[in-house]
Amino acid sequence: MEFKQLYYFVETCKRMNFAITAEALYVTPQALSKSIKTLENNLGQKLFYLNKNALILTEFGEFFLPKAQNLLAEYYAMRNEVASLSNNYKGLIRVGIVPSARNLITADFLQQFMEKFPETTIDFTQMSDESLKQGVLAHSLDLGIGVYPNTDQTLETVTLCKSGISLIMNIKNPLCQKKSIRVADLKGQEIIVHSDLYLVEKTLLEQAQKQGFNLRVRLKSSELNLTRPSMHYFNCVAISPTLYTTNYCFSKEAVYRNFAKAEKLEWGLQLLMTKNKAQYTKVQLFVESLLRDIEQRKPKEPIFTF
Repeated sequence: MEFKQLYYFVETCKRMNFAITAEALYVTPQALSKSIKTLENNLGQKLFYLNKNALILTEFGEFFLPKAQNLLAEYYAMRNEVASLSNNYKGLIRVGIVPSARNLITADFLQQFMEKFPETTIDFTQMSDESLKQGVLAHSLDLGIGVYPNTDQTLETVTLCKSGISLIMNIKNPLCQKKSIRVADLKGQEIIVHSDLYLVEKTLLEQAQKQGFNLRVRLKSSELNLTRPSMHYFNCVAISPTLYTTNYCFSKEAVYRNFAKAEKLEWGLQLLMTKNKAQYTKVQLFVESLLRDIEQRKPKEPIFTF
């Protein structure tokens, strides 16, 4: 049984005349009659009989007609859904990304994704975490890769990675003598903060004030080529995610120490999306592909330094 046979049968039932139906379908009466006959043979039942040159449905034909109509309706609905999904695979994906996440998405991943979905274009825009959230909420961005933890409950989040916090310092700094650092140990220190650590910075400042001292931030930057010389020149302590400490290219003059776990200082990256967004669009496909790529990379990159 073929779709065309069902279609011809239903169209014939609308007109109950082979010649008129054949003209409407742009086929010959012979071709239409042959299609109906083939359908009857497949079903093992007659669908029409003639009464004074008029077509009349048999009892089985009356039973089968609503079944055929339902099958056609399901087919058309499926075809429309497939067409809609196909359109969702095309077009522009607008992604906002914080500076510290710029190396999270690899060239290999992009190549594989764009080869699989060649009609999709991805637009990455580097921005602050707050601007990124506003863009996702305003739908000017389809997706954001921002800083963990997100405190905005109106957004849906997927955590990509998390890290403790480390301090990078000149080896002459007395803090080097400690195995791990408490917030209280920073009294009298000036710090350099990675620009995406604003939540960590806020927590540090608040905890320092509670302990009776003010913590001075000397420099904020997402560029290591600024933080490295500034750390040595000003004798500051640089605050960095533990994942990124190797990026400081340590020499005999620089070391790092981790914050004590009791301080509960944590940082990470996460995907940000609007809640209740239609699923299985090009954006959802991008998210699923990215999460798979990250999972595959983790065993090869145990500390996951991007």
